[in-house]
Amino acid sequence: MRILWLCNKMPAAYARENNMSFSNKEGWIDACYEKITSSKSYKSIHLAVCYPVNITSHAIPNEYNGVKMYPFFEDTTNPHIYNEMLEDDLKKILHDYKPDVIHIFGTEYPHALAMAKAAENKKRLLVGIQGLCASVYEHYFDGLPEDALDFQTFRDKIKKDSIRTQREAFLKRSENERETLLLTGNITGRTNFDKFGTFSVNPEAKYFHINESIRECFYKSERDNDNVVRSSIFMAGGDYPIKGLHTMLEALAILREKYFDVHLYVAGNPITGRPKRKTVTASNYNPHRGIKSFVPAYFKIGSYGKYINDLIEKHNLKNNVTMLGMLNDIQMKEQYLKASVFVCPSFIENSPNCIGEAMLTNTPIVASNVGGIPDIITSGREGLLFEAGDANSLADAISQIWSEPVITSVYVSNANKKALEMHDVSKNIKGLIEAYKLINKGAV
Repeated sequence: MRILWLCNKMPAAYARENNMSFSNKEGWIDACYEKITSSKSYKSIHLAVCYPVNITSHAIPNEYNGVKMYPFFEDTTNPHIYNEMLEDDLKKILHDYKPDVIHIFGTEYPHALAMAKAAENKKRLLVGIQGLCASVYEHYFDGLPEDALDFQTFRDKIKKDSIRTQREAFLKRSENERETLLLTGNITGRTNFDKFGTFSVNPEAKYFHINESIRECFYKSERDNDNVVRSSIFMAGGDYPIKGLHTMLEALAILREKYFDVHLYVAGNPITGRPKRKTVTASNYNPHRGIKSFVPAYFKIGSYGKYINDLIEKHNLKNNVTMLGMLNDIQMKEQYLKASVFVCPSFIENSPNCIGEAMLTNTPIVASNVGGIPDIITSGREGLLFEAGDANSLADAISQIWSEPVITSVYVSNANKKALEMHDVSKNIKGLIEAYKLINKGAV
């Protein structure tokens, strides 16, 4: 079978080989890619990958380890704006490769809709659900006061990108998502949340339940309790409002009354600004940084970052919070292994891989009871769930994890066993290949 993947980024293996930068996001796609391309078990699968690049000159087809690479130009900085020219570019790729099955990973970018429109036989389309833009739009303001919604920083005014405009962008993305789902004949997902959400749009599509694999390094995790930092909390991201960082900070203020050394570590984009730049010397000078690197951090902070800074100042949490910035997979693993609890306080999620990573690293988990999370974590079995936005309940759950080590160890053991089953790489890829075969057979 000839399978064409439409991804949101280039494969990490290809980027490393060509000394190109790449995103650490969607690492499960990289795990699946490396397994399929390196195992003789899947030699019947002929794979090609197309992905967006933001520089036209980089949109040149290539081949790597027998896999055809099709980069195409797209303005990924404005994912709510649909460009019909994408359809022509993707039609050229389809004409050149002639795939039996087209697997679209995610619905959040315009190229997903463009591919759905470009494909002549919609029965050959398989759309993989990562999250649902419609749900993100619905919950984008959750837990935020009106003054935070209305405030605009210097950066927001220049970029015309406030919290309100961000939510409106998700409305446009949800409209593209809906049209994509209506055009496809097949959907793959992992939770009751995404199943019901997609069926409400297109009840005629065939649904395949296939779990995702986690980045390879997380399967080899040995937790040493002597290295765990006492009263430490880890969050895998807090870049935008639905991730619930503002709820976590309110809970942190409550926890500090009992745990004076409590500390929150947050990975991801440094939305609160960056430390003062070091003096440029001959040893650290980088001529490729560009003028943006010299812009003071204050001018880069958006209104949500400003609100987070205000909460930190309000509760005097400056010495209790560390923004870690973007981390690679090894660095993320180190943070899980050092954390005494992992928290996912989001207002909406489908099946966040950060929870799977925490389960594999034997990190105790507290998460919000939203979206597809209850399909992964049963409260009182694999961890503890709390009602999204309730800082008191979140603080109580974290305190319970710390005060009941014996029970917590049972949660951790249960979670690890479940994760090893859910994220079994061979099992998940086998399910995906079977889906490809059924789609190919039914599309004839």
